Amino acid sequence: GARGPKYPPELDRRVVMKAVKVDVIKPWIAARVTELLGLEDEVLIAMVFNCLEMDAVHAHGGDIYGQLLTFLEKNTGLFMKEL
Repeated sequence: GARGPKYPPELDRRVVMKAVKVDVIKPWIAARVTELLGLEDEVLIAMVFNCLEMDAVHAHGGDIYGQLLTFLEKNTGLFMKEL
């Protein structure tokens, strides 16, 4: 069957989101997305926040990776590993 985009193996780790202080990482996300794109993209930044806040447990970082690939392109893997 068709598979999604190839993502870094580090994204297979489960993350219990209630253990993550999303408010603490939001400024980093905004700064890093802006740095990687070379401009501030409030829509993309909000999308990353929404992805992180949607699920109590992210079974798969690959899901977020697939959504960001269109926007961050070659920098998606780097961003997701850092996140």
